[in-house]
Amino acid sequence: MKQTRIGLILAFAMATLLGEAGATAAPLIELTTAGGTFQGKSIARNDSIVYLMQRDGCLEKLPLKKITAYRKVGGQFSPFSAADVRDRLRREFGNEFEIVGTGHYLVCGPRQRARMYADIFEETYRTFRLYFGARGFSLQEPEFPLVALVFPDPGAFARYAREDGVTVSRGLRGYYLLSSNRIALFESEQDRACLPLEEPQGASRAFVSASTFRLRVSKHTDGPADWLFGRDEAATSLWKIAEWREEGEFLGSIEANLHDTIVHEATHQVGFNTGLQSRVGVNPLWVTEGLATLFEAPGIRNAGTQYAVSTRINRERSVWFKNFCKTRRKEKSLADFVATDSLFRTSPLDAYSQAWALTFFLVETRSRQYANFLQSIAARPALDSYSADARLADFQQAFGNDLVLLEAAFLRFMNELK
Repeated sequence: MKQTRIGLILAFAMATLLGEAGATAAPLIELTTAGGTFQGKSIARNDSIVYLMQRDGCLEKLPLKKITAYRKVGGQFSPFSAADVRDRLRREFGNEFEIVGTGHYLVCGPRQRARMYADIFEETYRTFRLYFGARGFSLQEPEFPLVALVFPDPGAFARYAREDGVTVSRGLRGYYLLSSNRIALFESEQDRACLPLEEPQGASRAFVSASTFRLRVSKHTDGPADWLFGRDEAATSLWKIAEWREEGEFLGSIEANLHDTIVHEATHQVGFNTGLQSRVGVNPLWVTEGLATLFEAPGIRNAGTQYAVSTRINRERSVWFKNFCKTRRKEKSLADFVATDSLFRTSPLDAYSQAWALTFFLVETRSRQYANFLQSIAARPALDSYSADARLADFQQAFGNDLVLLEAAFLRFMNELK
């Protein structure tokens, strides 16, 4: 009886302390578990877990029953400055790496080359903001410096990935991890031999480079902060993708060069740090990957609206989607796609091409409705489930109830792309 009473008092005190996080100025709190002591602000909680955002932007998911001590540190939460984060990276990686800062990024990479990578990351950020700003999207400034790590060889990358709990396949080029809010990737000897990394104007690649799929981080429990987003160049068939899917869930693409990997992962990172998507809430997979594949197209670097739509086409995804349309099920196809992630499990190549196609169609023809749609998803209660019915209802609220008419317009738009 005494133990139950103490538990109730503890639960009430914790609820009072964590409940303050809903205020405009969140307090800086400290929570202790057997795994360590964490300082930050509570950004979401329920009766069993709390998500604590730390001052460097790392996100910890802590079971309430495992919290052994807690206190309000004093004052309100404030993120570390870029100088603070730079110092922490220096202590973590030592003098073998160079740390280069830009307007929004801190890139830790090989000496003499880190600046080049930092410029690509910052340019991707700038393009992202210009593209969506030109289409009426309201984006926030990132709360934390955006961190990207470029390792000089696959071995160093693999050692770091294992510390993140990431199973490294032979072809994994890089990933963005929601919990750490970091991008990690590596340069190969071929990358160094081919510098600069930019593709020549008008260059084309075989569509085999455009497969994507999903991996869950093995050391974490289920939850919104468990996902990593990565790129892989080794898979050459659906059989190989299915084999990897049994080990976990991973987002990647086949035969991506390093520049492609930077752009793809930076798109994920920027989307989750500018308010387009929530790092804690449930995000439909077609939305997350649709945004990232949108920026795979070299022509998207020109963010203006005055240029022809054809300059922004992801041609590899477009070709695959048009082939997919020959066998694509017509009845309820769009409704099923937006309501569930099932196509990503059964046919990843088709799913990612359709995610790009639908996102491209909505951004180019219904940008205001699409912005409202993303805002409605980001505003959902962070730890609520997101059923198929709720996903479909949100989509119809944004784009209308007549999905047959919308799908006809979507397919016509895609068919007319030159």
